[in-house]
Amino acid sequence: MNSLVQGGPDIVEAPPGADVRKLCEDEKFLNEPIEIVCKASGDPFAPKAVEITVETGGITGPMGPPTPESPHGTPGIAGRGGKRVSYVFAYDRKYTVPRFVFEALAHAKMTSLRQSPHSTKPMEMIQRNVHTYSYNFECVRDANPKGQAWREKVLRDAA
Repeated sequence: MNSLVQGGPDIVEAPPGADVRKLCEDEKFLNEPIEIVCKASGDPFAPKAVEITVETGGITGPMGPPTPESPHGTPGIAGRGGKRVSYVFAYDRKYTVPRFVFEALAHAKMTSLRQSPHSTKPMEMIQRNVHTYSYNFECVRDANPKGQAWREKVLRDAA
């Protein structure tokens, strides 16, 4: 009933050449349930719970050709097919959530570049990205065998 008040659901037409099967598999993968735990930090001034809101976007279509502004390809166009979902997690309790919530928690971070002198070549600097996560969380159960590699990739992504 609520979707009728908001104008009804959008009929999303996939762009020509889109691999609809791949888009559906990706959507299914991101909605698989996993178990996560948000750990307490020990900081007495930290919030008492983790509150996160995720806006899912629906089918966006394939990436476009690379441009100077988007060297990896221009993003597809999002439809109104998504929804807004809010979660509140108490510390040190297990929660079963869709996989996209893990991705949202993992992308809530700040990435900074740290430089240090090379150990054998003092005139050269070593540069590395260091991630500071906003939330202390971990996945405790993921039934999909591809889940571990996906989580490692999501945690490595820059903010």
